[in-house]
Amino acid sequence: MDHWEFGSLVATAWSSSKNSFSLNASEFAESVKVWSKNCFDNIFHKKRKISKRLLDIQKALEDHFSQFLVHLESTLLKEFNDLLVQEKDIWALKARTNSILWDEVNTKFLQTSTIIRRKHNKILVLRNDVGDWIIGDKFLKIHSHSFFNNLFTTSCTYSSRATSLFGFFRVLDPSI
Repeated sequence: MDHWEFGSLVATAWSSSKNSFSLNASEFAESVKVWSKNCFDNIFHKKRKISKRLLDIQKALEDHFSQFLVHLESTLLKEFNDLLVQEKDIWALKARTNSILWDEVNTKFLQTSTIIRRKHNKILVLRNDVGDWIIGDKFLKIHSHSFFNNLFTTSCTYSSRATSLFGFFRVLDPSI
């Protein structure tokens, strides 16, 4: 943690060597919970409050200049930026904690959703040009093959452009 009080909290929590490790760990956890609640619990409330005060100060500075307001604004901006850093740290910590806690659950969820999506994306039935339903893998393959064959072939057997290109390319089949 980057907070200036956290180092002393750790030092005082682990300074008593008369207790066992597990007791020190549980006392440390409790003291961190209390400290965190006192220090960070109202960070979003503090941010809104400082933001409103900054807006009021800027409106007052529009009306008349005051050195006191300029100094107060710079102090509040520094405090606001500190709160933004703390908020970023909180969100990063929450994201890391959630990824550690829910990693395996997320993996299982994503694998299950992928399997479900694959089942939903599979084509089981098609309708042909006549309007009849085609069912079964073998018939679906035959129908899709013939559909794309008809789509990408032409019935044109002669092109006037082809004769104008005669002699530009080497003939591979001498019977032509």
